[in-house]
Order: sequence, then C-alpha cells, then structure tokens
Amino acid sequence: MRDHPAADPFSFDKAFEMISQGFVTPTVVGDGWISGCVYRADGTKVSRSERFGGWNGDLIRSLNPDQLQLPNGDARPGKGIYLGPLMAGHYGHFITEGLSTFWIFKQIPANEFDYFLFSPFVFGTDIPEYALQCLSAFGIDPRKVIVMSDDAFSFEEMVVPERLFRLNHSADPALRWVYQEVGRNVASTGEVLDKVYVSRRRLSLKNLTRVITNEVLVEKLFKRVGFTVVYPEEMPFPKQLNLFRRVRMLAGLSGSALHNSIFMSPGATVIELGDPRHGGERAPTQKLCDLISGVNHALIPFAGKLRPHGGASSLNIDILNERLAVLLDSIGESILTPKIQDVKAGFLECIEIVYLTFRPALVSRLRNEFRRLTMLKPRGRRSDQVGNGGRLDPNKEDY
Repeated sequence: MRDHPAADPFSFDKAFEMISQGFVTPTVVGDGWISGCVYRADGTKVSRSERFGGWNGDLIRSLNPDQLQLPNGDARPGKGIYLGPLMAGHYGHFITEGLSTFWIFKQIPANEFDYFLFSPFVFGTDIPEYALQCLSAFGIDPRKVIVMSDDAFSFEEMVVPERLFRLNHSADPALRWVYQEVGRNVASTGEVLDKVYVSRRRLSLKNLTRVITNEVLVEKLFKRVGFTVVYPEEMPFPKQLNLFRRVRMLAGLSGSALHNSIFMSPGATVIELGDPRHGGERAPTQKLCDLISGVNHALIPFAGKLRPHGGASSLNIDILNERLAVLLDSIGESILTPKIQDVKAGFLECIEIVYLTFRPALVSRLRNEFRRLTMLKPRGRRSDQVGNGGRLDPNKEDY
C-alpha cells in the first residue's frame, strides 16, 4: 500500500487506511499554502489525507510536517471518516475534488460511521443546499457532519480514504460511480434538452471574474444551430442533475458550469470554448471531468481580444462561427441552415458589451489603488503549535 501519492502521481490505489488513536491537525492558511491533515498515534503523517494542491495554476499547496507529537486531550469515541477539506462553498471545487473521497461509500456504507469529519478550507464552512443533497445521496446525516475548529481533533478510530481527484493533475474514472449515485435518486422529470449551451452571461453581470464581454453574441450563435441556452446558477440542483444526466451535447466556456459534464452519460459530447489561460489546450480540470464521465470532447480554442485590469475578454464571433460550423460538420451534426448566419449585435446588446468591457477594468483599478493607498496585504492565520507538536514553518522545504 502506497502512502504518499507523489510516489506515482498519475495512478491510484483506491485504498483507505484505518487509524486508531490518531489526531487531525487544525487548518492553517498562509500565503499560497495550507496545513491540516491526519496523523497516526505514533505521530507519522497520513499523506493520503492531504489535498494535492499547487499544480498547474492551483494557488494553494499543502504543507504539513512528516512527524508531530500526539496532542493532549480526550479522543472522540466511535468510528469516524475523514472526508478531507470542505469545498462546499465553491460549486466547481465541490463537485470535483470535494467529492473525491466519496467512492469509499461503495465499500463501506455511511451508516457504519458515527460521524463525518471535514477540515475547513478557503471557501468557508457553510454547506449550501446542493452540497447537502449530495451528502444525502450517500446516506450522510448532516447532524453527524463535523467541520473542525481551531483545535487539534483526537479520535478513537478514523477511516482515511484516498482522494481520487487531484486538481488540474489526474483523476480515477472509478469516481464515475459517485456522480451516478448523486443523480440516481433524482426523478427524471421535465423537458429533455438535446443540445445545451451553458452560459455565464448573467453571472458576469454581477461577477468580475473571467468576464466574456460579448457572450450575448455567443448565445445567439449557438441558438442558431439548435442549442438551448441555460443559466445553471439559476436552476435548483435536482433540475441541473436531470439536465446534465440526459443531455446529448453540452457546450460552454471553460469553467465550473461546464464541469457539470462530470454528471453526463458516457458517449455524450462536450464542446469547450477554450480559456486563453491554457494556450489553445483544454482546461486541465475539464479534461478530468470528461475522463470521469466518459464523454467525447471537442475544443474550440480561444480567438479574440484579451483585456488587462480585470480579465474581461471578448471572443471573435466570426472565427467562432467558422470553427463551430466545421466542428459540427466533423461530428455529423446537421445545422439548421447550410451556412451559419452572421451574428450582429443590436442596440441593447451593444450597451451590454460596453458595460461588461469597462466595468471590470474600472473596478479592478479602483481596488488596486485602494490597496496601494492603505497598504493592505493578505494575511494568513498561523498556528505556532499543534498540541505539543512541532512548529509549522512554510519557508522550510522539508515541510
């Protein structure tokens, strides 16, 4: 049994370890690092309990000493399971790495555990309704869910399963069972949509991150070739599951909405409109989602204008038009007209594009100026000691 995933980072054991009389260290967040994981009774680290981070653009790597001294305090009685960092506050992270330990419930039913332990993460400790529905799919009683505090957590008995999704890096297709299980008890009701474009447009009107200023024109283009435009953030989670489990073709910009392909059926098709950050390649997390679900994948690389100071970008609609036509023809999809019509912006659409073009840049510049004037710097919470254990020093390489 391998303990450290770095021994062979692209393969998985689908293993778990039963720990007796061990402890879990509290979460400490620093500048680009996070600590907190499971230790055995002899103080050795259980490496499979650590989040695999800091890879290919991920901003947070795990830093935990290999050895710590058992802290003082009574051990919690009963049999628990450590499910890793709580990702519930971020939809995309939750449905990917957040559920990456749940494969264990195929081997050990949830009713055999007295409690379910999570560590806090940078997305907060609230558990939204969609996350509660995922927990209930595996028979997890929310009253038995524990999110760790600032103190070390000593336990009598703890199961620590391997994490089968390593963000931007690798994943095990065995996780497909998890997503099938999440959707298994959802009634297949409502309209079945054949081809769907998942849009971030309405979210962009409120959110400043990764804005595509002319997505309204992208929507018009996909509508003309028979796609239905949906806004997942406005849909109840069960309705989203019904949509993604039954759709035949899903298109959208790289990001959390398109990660819902992880719930799709094998053999369906995903069309990804590429993110300029990935240089004409598929988004690494999207690759893993599609690997798990077994869908076919097609990429239309980004072509357009990049704007600094806030990340707002615009797609070249003429190039997207041409590439989409070629792509649909290559996969045997008939379109409504022999040639996709040109897409032009109307008066109200022009106003929206101008607004989305200048608002993110203006807000970003004002925010940076405010930080400069007030000399604000991000600060992490530090813990000098865990029980009687050693100090955590993020500058030491052996951590």
